[in-house]
Amino acid sequence: MEEETRNEGKSPFEGTEEIPASLSEEGEEESVWSAFKRELKWQSIKKALTKEIYLPFDPQRKVTDYEDFQPLTPMPAPPPVREATPPKTDAERVREFLEEVAHQIGWITPQDLREKLDEIWSSDPQGCGRRLVHLELVSQERIDAALTQSRAEGKAPWEILVLEGNLQPTSFAQALIAEREFPLIHRTKGRFSEKLVSEGIVTGEQMRQALQRQKGSGKRLEELLIEMKFVTPEQIARLLADFLELPLIDPLGYSIPLELVRVFPNVFVQEFTLLPLHDPERTDNTILIASPEPISPLLTSIIKMRLLCNVEPAISPRNRFLQKLEEYEAEYAQVVKDSEALQSEMEEMRKGELVESEVPIVTGDVAAIDLVGDIIERALRSRATDIHLEPQRGYLRVRLRIDGILYEMMRVSLALANEVVSRIKILADLDITEKRQAQDGHFSITANEKSFDLRVATAPTHLGERIAIRIGDSSRIIADLQGLGLEPEELRKINRLSHRPYGIILATGPTGSGKTTTLYSCLAQLDATTQNIMTIEDPVEYELPGISQISVNYKTNFDFVKGLRAILRHDPDTMMVGEIRDEETAIIAVRAAMTGVLVFSTLHTNDSVGAITRLINLNVPVYLVANALIGVIAQRLVRKICP
Repeated sequence: MEEETRNEGKSPFEGTEEIPASLSEEGEEESVWSAFKRELKWQSIKKALTKEIYLPFDPQRKVTDYEDFQPLTPMPAPPPVREATPPKTDAERVREFLEEVAHQIGWITPQDLREKLDEIWSSDPQGCGRRLVHLELVSQERIDAALTQSRAEGKAPWEILVLEGNLQPTSFAQALIAEREFPLIHRTKGRFSEKLVSEGIVTGEQMRQALQRQKGSGKRLEELLIEMKFVTPEQIARLLADFLELPLIDPLGYSIPLELVRVFPNVFVQEFTLLPLHDPERTDNTILIASPEPISPLLTSIIKMRLLCNVEPAISPRNRFLQKLEEYEAEYAQVVKDSEALQSEMEEMRKGELVESEVPIVTGDVAAIDLVGDIIERALRSRATDIHLEPQRGYLRVRLRIDGILYEMMRVSLALANEVVSRIKILADLDITEKRQAQDGHFSITANEKSFDLRVATAPTHLGERIAIRIGDSSRIIADLQGLGLEPEELRKINRLSHRPYGIILATGPTGSGKTTTLYSCLAQLDATTQNIMTIEDPVEYELPGISQISVNYKTNFDFVKGLRAILRHDPDTMMVGEIRDEETAIIAVRAAMTGVLVFSTLHTNDSVGAITRLINLNVPVYLVANALIGVIAQRLVRKICP
């Protein structure tokens, strides 16, 4: 049978009789499988199921043509192998920590925070460690291990604590905000309480009583010693100044400029127990921060960034400090009152509620003089940069530009408008009879012990003369480059350019974009004691100590060209040209840059590339531009959402 099946290509069971169903003893029909299992041997079943079957080979048929063909279900593709994320480097982890802490503090950049931490820990790592333990941020065992590892690896202890996860950003930031003494540890020479006893200021028993009373009181030790009449405020201040290596001052002998009162809210002054003071005898760009308590260097850095000038901490006796604080609070209350009144006025301006009837409609020189003085006073109080007097049909509109936006301040009747315009032209030494030609002039005023330079420009319109007044604070403290808000990379580039021995650097941008301020900041960081620095401006906007500043005077025919030629005869190392307006000025400035002089100037172009085109359009030879121009600063001002 097997031989026949192999020859015919049939199944072993093909052609046999069908296996019948059998009956069980009960007469019921059994299944085929039951009968099959009963009548055949298991060996035969196995042999039949495992028998090779030979099919006739047909080269024209495909496997898929057979009736019983069932394609295999393809196996699902294996999931893509994800590359393992590489672990962060130590530098990345430290940088993320600093960024998070700086973000939560909100007053300092990560780079400044790193520099301060490095400075503090390198001066007194043991003291900083003790302070962290005192603040319950890290255990003493962790501090000891970090100090040991720091000596072995050369890393800062605080970095090791961060990398090991012992310092958390949130708790560390809160500690820096709340704990004013922490960063000051590096300035001390031991414990202040021990110095008080060793100097014989208080006895050991008095110190024990003060320390016992200090527990749970929340007061400082020196404050309690004064309350208990063991020491005087002068003794504490003198010893603390020596202990911290800071100057000892009497705050009553210093002034508090109105600008500082505006910058520092009363709550800030009381919270950190400090007062910003100005020394009128000092000519450098420095503000004193007086306090009867230690002031942290971190807080000093924050104040420096806020004021955009140098800051020097100082110690003052507590009783004298409190007297000066009362004076400060009174001035701050007046500032708040004026600010609220100004805010109310500004709201009325926005709503258009200031109408012609609110302005005194009085003829005569006295009324015009008073009104002009009131306009200028309001502009200074609101820190406006420009005043616009614009003739309209039926009235003269007065607007102030504050933070880049023009606000209508008042409307002047036509009966008084001509007198107001004439009064301003008289102040600016302009021809009051000339109303068909544009005129330029300026005058200076003094308010709140500060000098302001007001540049006046007139223009004839079909409704009358229009006047624009640019307000310049000539006594304003010039910010250093770090205080201009530049990005670190741009700051580095400008620093490098401003210290080049020769070449021309141009600042470009629209009017009022801060070009002159940037150039002043570049000049302010140069050493005027070893260099001859001169400027030619129209007019001199800010006074820079140690720098010779010249103002053009068109009435005497002393313009930029003559001023430049005069400066070049005075052997300058660095000079600044207020603005390149014409061909002759451009060529002289570029040639001066080629002869070993560092030249700063401004151009009215929209971008940095436009400065090159502008110089070429002014007929400056291309080869001179290529050799002399070393940098162009294109900038815009960004409006601040808070002062």
